[in-house]
Amino acid sequence: MPPIELVLLRHAQSESNRRRDPRSLGYVPSEKEIADSREVPDPHLTPFGKDVAEQYGPLLQDRLLELGFRPENTLVGSSRLLRAQQTVRTLFPEVGNLAKPLIFKALGEFGNFPENTPTGRNYEEPSWEQFLEELKVIARKRGRRRFVVVAHGGFIVGSLKQERVFPVWRVSRLLGGRELDNLEGVALRLELSSSTARRSTRRSARSSARRSAERARRRVGRAELLDFLSPAHHVMPGEVSA
Repeated sequence: MPPIELVLLRHAQSESNRRRDPRSLGYVPSEKEIADSREVPDPHLTPFGKDVAEQYGPLLQDRLLELGFRPENTLVGSSRLLRAQQTVRTLFPEVGNLAKPLIFKALGEFGNFPENTPTGRNYEEPSWEQFLEELKVIARKRGRRRFVVVAHGGFIVGSLKQERVFPVWRVSRLLGGRELDNLEGVALRLELSSSTARRSTRRSARSSARRSAERARRRVGRAELLDFLSPAHHVMPGEVSA
């Protein structure tokens, strides 16, 4: 199938982020404060997070236009969590399809901790593989090949590393050894297989990580990094083979 161009952005600052951010608190939070912050049920954006998203929105839209992401050829969506949906509506207040934004079920956070969901527990395990399948189905039905999706830092970085869409060293170099900050993200061009590979029924001693990497390689033949996006508007182009 033709390549899909995808922008994955982390949501703006949420109340949970604020409660464990030294820059917001003015001090380094304790382990208990960090743990408690992760249990805030489905946190909303902070006023600061919303303000930054409002200011960044026009700059981001200008950059997306330069990359070929125009309102008439791009679908916008997010995870089901409140902070991601609020970020989408704040960044793109005039995008037509936001009357009913796309919700991607496969998006979420990696990790065993409660990821600030409404019930305080994880939904199904987030999956890069399932997310790609969702993209393919929507691309066929809607006839669009460009997507802007607001997700979560753990999903974005974890997917790129765990599924080996890019080598781990490249992701680490991209971020300089730090976590993905609020509203930062990547623009990718993905060459996807047109069909889902059959799973082998034979027993195997291979690790789950290796099987996961092989599934990703079957689905992503090539991944090109078009841009690294942030409120500071950093650009780090490059291309690698998956």
